[in-house]
Amino acid sequence: MANGTGARVVSVDYRLAPEHPFPAGLDDAEEVLRWLRSTEPGRPVGVAGDSAGASLAAGLAIRARDQRIPLAAQLLLYPATDPGMTSASIAENGEGYFLTQHDMAWFYQQYLPDGVARAAEADLTRADVAGVAPAIVATAEFDPLRDEGAAYAGRLEDAGVPVEYVPGPGLIHGFAAFLGVVDAAEANLDQILASLRRHFNG
Repeated sequence: MANGTGARVVSVDYRLAPEHPFPAGLDDAEEVLRWLRSTEPGRPVGVAGDSAGASLAAGLAIRARDQRIPLAAQLLLYPATDPGMTSASIAENGEGYFLTQHDMAWFYQQYLPDGVARAAEADLTRADVAGVAPAIVATAEFDPLRDEGAAYAGRLEDAGVPVEYVPGPGLIHGFAAFLGVVDAAEANLDQILASLRRHFNG
C-alpha cells in the first residue's frame, strides 16, 4: 500500500470478536481516524481494508460522512457487506476457494452474536450510502463475497458516489496477500493502488 501510493499507512490494531464484538473494532478505527485528522489536519486521508477490514472501512466511511470528517477515498478489497449471506456467489463459491460459506457463517456468529441488532455500519445492505467518500471496490471471481461486493459498488453508484469497480478474474478471496506469487493478483492490485493514488493526488 505504501509503495503503491506513496502515502503514509497507519495499520489499526482493532479489537477482535468474539471477545469484542461489533461495534468495538469500528469504534477503534474511528478513534484512529480522529487522531489522524487532529495530528495532520491538512493532509488527505483515506480508509482502506481487505475482507473484514474492508467492511470496517466501509462502515467508517459512513461514520465519517455523518460526522463531517472529509475522506479522499475508501478502498474496499473484497468486502463482506451482507450478514444475511443471500448472494448467489456464497453458494457458488462456498467450498474449495480458501474462504468458505461455513467460515463466513462462523465469523458472523462471533461478530454479531445472539441476533444483536445490526446497525447499517455492519449490515451494509441496509446502509444509506449517499454522500460517502469516493470508492474503489474490488472483488475476486472465485470468492463467496464476490456478488455482495459488486452489489455494494452498484449501490454506491446508484447513490451518486464516484465509484470504480475492479473485478478480479481468476482470483480468490485474499488475493492482495499473494503479491510476488500470483501475477494476476499483482497486476490487479497495481491497478487498484494507481486509482487510490489518483484520489490522494486530487
